[in-house]
Amino acid sequence: MPDIQGIVGAQYINLSNSPSALLATSQGVAAQVINRVVYLDNPQINQNLQAVNVLSSIAEVLRQMIAQNATVLRLTVASTNSSFVGVGNGIIVSSVKRFDGLPQENLFAETLTLVCTTDSYSGTATAGNEGFSVTGQGSQSNLAAFDWPLGSNTQGSLNAIDGNSDNSNGNILTNSGFEDWTSNVPDNWTLQTGTAGVDIFEEGGLNYDGVASLRFLGDGVTLTEIRQAFDDGDDGTSATLSPLSQYPFNIFARRDGLAPAAGVLTIDLYDVDTGLIVQDEQGTNNSFTIDCTGLTTDYLSYTGFFRTPQILGDDIRIRIRFTTALTTGRSIYLDKSALGDDISSLYVGGPSVSVFAGSVPFAQGDRGTFTVTNSRGAGGTLNTWQTAWYRLFPEVQTNNLMLPSGNSPTIADSLLT
Repeated sequence: MPDIQGIVGAQYINLSNSPSALLATSQGVAAQVINRVVYLDNPQINQNLQAVNVLSSIAEVLRQMIAQNATVLRLTVASTNSSFVGVGNGIIVSSVKRFDGLPQENLFAETLTLVCTTDSYSGTATAGNEGFSVTGQGSQSNLAAFDWPLGSNTQGSLNAIDGNSDNSNGNILTNSGFEDWTSNVPDNWTLQTGTAGVDIFEEGGLNYDGVASLRFLGDGVTLTEIRQAFDDGDDGTSATLSPLSQYPFNIFARRDGLAPAAGVLTIDLYDVDTGLIVQDEQGTNNSFTIDCTGLTTDYLSYTGFFRTPQILGDDIRIRIRFTTALTTGRSIYLDKSALGDDISSLYVGGPSVSVFAGSVPFAQGDRGTFTVTNSRGAGGTLNTWQTAWYRLFPEVQTNNLMLPSGNSPTIADSLLT
């Protein structure tokens, strides 16, 4: 492609002395190359040898890679949450995955800070629904700079999610705090398996917050199960789930005075029509478990994320059930659960974060952090296809268009060197 080579031409000496200019020229060359290759193979709309359609070309490359099961090395991303320092005792829940279940491989490795900005003590917020600011570390906008990447420099805000609120204050469930009961069955929940007053009880003493909690009593056999239906304002919750969305979940749990020898509690999204657990776009079950043998006599937080597929059934329910029976005579207690509304990334390609209220309201100035990591590394250790793709195409950055990736890639990073 002599015409594309001509873009660099005699500039190569000057370009070698200017990383920024070299990157800008490389981006121009990359745009021409991908446009040329796609045009010669499968021309796109508004594309020819002179008319460059980079976004359509990128989409075609991704389509063909997926069709051929071609992958690059998957970068490892993770998040770690801290406890809040201050008055309130709620918790931070963060996700480094997209709504479709894929990891956010282009996120910035950094520590982000959450600070309570409004509270019920001063009357600027409702208890359990306090306001927070979210701040990332400083950024380096020059992708060719020696210290790129730094951080996102994101600035955002959110409100705490209150598990004792009914389909409000960030919580889309109803009576998920287990405050209202009828004959030992929590209102707006269906007892699917087990017997009220035998396997499940209204608990009025060992509560985390409010006037009641849910108590399960084990018999070594019964797999007790309760469900709540969506889009059902009479017997469930009137809230609905949306396709391709991400929902954070939290519940507080403890045991009685003796640790059970067995018992696994599973919380999932269930499709009544198919009889199956709802899976995300990657085929991963929307389910997480709590090992009851590891519970303590203190209420602790247990969290998960549910990610809905593009095609979502008409009768979806959230289930809380035993998949391994609880030891005979042992009790566990659940309180103040909540399913947060659909959350978005803090920035394009970034993590998602939620705050769940605890038993003590937050106060202005309460502070917490969460740290996200990315194996793409710092300057000088960025020779991966996913990173090169991100740096060469601004369209990838603005649209979060990641290359298909896996732990056993078919396209080696060594081809870049």
